[in-house]
Amino acid sequence: MNAKTQPEITATSIPTPQPLVDIHDRVTEAYYGKMGPQFMRETQQRIHWICSQVQGSKVLDVGCSQGVTAILLGREGKQVTAVDAAQRSIE
Repeated sequence: MNAKTQPEITATSIPTPQPLVDIHDRVTEAYYGKMGPQFMRETQQRIHWICSQVQGSKVLDVGCSQGVTAILLGREGKQVTAVDAAQRSIE
């Protein structure tokens, strides 16, 4: 992937037949240090480990949360489809 090519990332929510309790997670906040420096380092280590385990060029990220992993993999040139049951997470 060259510097001018945008990663291909598709995100969608999965429709649910009944309302869910708002379980909006805070992965992005943790990743960028808004929940403290130690928690940020631990979150970044986990997410980077997950990214290092991916093989192949197409990825399905089920339960993508706010898409941090999908974005990082997209930047590596992976074709990522990311879904989450909580629409608020991916908006």
